[in-house]
Amino acid sequence: MEEYVQYHNADRMGYWCEDEGEGDFEVMTNARWAPKMVGKRIWLIGGDGTPRRYYLCYHFIVDWVEEETEGNFKYLLGGTRGKRFAPPILLNEFPWFKAFLRSQQNFRFGLRKIDEEFIDALYKVGGVSETADGRSVFSVGAGFGDALTNRKVEEAAVEVVSAFYTRSGWEVHSVEADRIGFDLLCVKGEEEEHVEVKGIKGDALSFFMTAGEAERARIDPNFTLCVVTEALTAPKMRCFSGREFLQKFALRPVTYRAEVREAGK
Repeated sequence: MEEYVQYHNADRMGYWCEDEGEGDFEVMTNARWAPKMVGKRIWLIGGDGTPRRYYLCYHFIVDWVEEETEGNFKYLLGGTRGKRFAPPILLNEFPWFKAFLRSQQNFRFGLRKIDEEFIDALYKVGGVSETADGRSVFSVGAGFGDALTNRKVEEAAVEVVSAFYTRSGWEVHSVEADRIGFDLLCVKGEEEEHVEVKGIKGDALSFFMTAGEAERARIDPNFTLCVVTEALTAPKMRCFSGREFLQKFALRPVTYRAEVREAGK
């Protein structure tokens, strides 16, 4: 399958790719090869800010091509088979991305074919089930690596969640050091959310919860759990209220506290 990238300039278009919502995937282009794009995959990358930050918004396989009769673009390409990222995945920090940006000449030419050397990396970031050479993605939960890796995963996850809330207009305050059953105090006007963040290196929704965190989920109506899978490579965030967490997840004891029994007991 041929892979193409389409760039979404949020400053020029006047809206962010997140604002397109749910439903079919679509991009607009003037590329002359657009009528031949059915069956090919398009990766939509959005950019905004100075210095420019680039995000993977979604990817999809083109099912139809329509000629446009209004506006500045000649073709509308759409499809139903794809994957949307909420929040979009920040690409700047990936070691291969600068070279990818150069290969695309900073996205100045619109819809453009992707060089083969970058396809495996994009497949991994974009959650495609296997890479171009057939390798499967390994799934692993949180807290099962070495201490240094676990700390990096947690830090990356907190950054993803903080950025999402900040972009959504919330004031974000870290309360991790206070050990009160959640990591981030998020405030917007009179609204308040107590956000516990769980970072996962792989893509399996499996992680450790302390007794204090589980109790927060039970009693705190403002509690929100945000889980970031593939936190170091292709972050994907899912959030649950306390009630949703207790309904969707099974809590299983993995350790016990041992104390010396008193005499006669």
